[in-house]
Amino acid sequence: MEVEHHSLHRNGLNWHVVTAGSPDAPPVLLLHCWAGNWTLWQTTLQRLSVKFRCIAPDQLGFGRSDKPRGNHYQIPVQAERARFILNYFGYERAHILGHSMGGQIALTFAAQYPEMVMSLVVVDPAVTGQLHPLAYPLLLYPALARRGIEFPYRWTNKLGHRFPSMGIQLMRAFFPYPRRQREAALYWLGQMGADGQLNSSAWAFKAIMKWDVRTLLESITAPTLAIWGMKDWCVPIKQCSILEKKIANCRSVRIPDVGHLPMIEAFETYVKEIERFLAIDPD
Repeated sequence: MEVEHHSLHRNGLNWHVVTAGSPDAPPVLLLHCWAGNWTLWQTTLQRLSVKFRCIAPDQLGFGRSDKPRGNHYQIPVQAERARFILNYFGYERAHILGHSMGGQIALTFAAQYPEMVMSLVVVDPAVTGQLHPLAYPLLLYPALARRGIEFPYRWTNKLGHRFPSMGIQLMRAFFPYPRRQREAALYWLGQMGADGQLNSSAWAFKAIMKWDVRTLLESITAPTLAIWGMKDWCVPIKQCSILEKKIANCRSVRIPDVGHLPMIEAFETYVKEIERFLAIDPD
């Protein structure tokens, strides 16, 4: 798979965006999770780019995009930036795929700009802004980082990588069986502060917690697929039922024994559901 790297500029800010697939194919916009970057979608791009033009930005604050401090990460503003990215590449409509924070942005986008959404796929999205109780200890690090107190996270990250058997257990909110996903768990332990994004991660986390998309869901008219790991201990699976009740044309898939990152923990199950939904593989 060949990917192209782009640099977008707007209002004094720069975005890094990756594209893959034929420019003449139907577009899919992929919005990654908190503390992630476009590489979250790497294996997904390999599959979808056969039939689609895939557009995967490093969202503001993450990866190779700019990382301004402060309140630049409100979810409705992020949704408007997604519209800007699509327009930049010349698309008026697209399939939208979002995970976690990216799913929260995707839901908001679909409600704000329904005419631009061909279909919507959300994977373990933050719906209410509330996390699973097992994830609440993680709130400490972003709250301190926003105040310039970074050593608790940096110390924990260093200790977790020095003693991996301990480090992977810190990631149980994301991976219910961290020993099975040892390499991925250690990678995500370091992601909050990777690429110089500790402060921007902290502000983006605040934006997630403050945004409840429930009041917008009935405005979503696009066909919607919700994929959820049944052992997601980051975003409670009960939030999936909210989507089923409030989005008129919503189908859900719950994957057993999978946590917050189905694209890592159960890739084939996850991607085949997306392929069927997008009619790549109707069987």
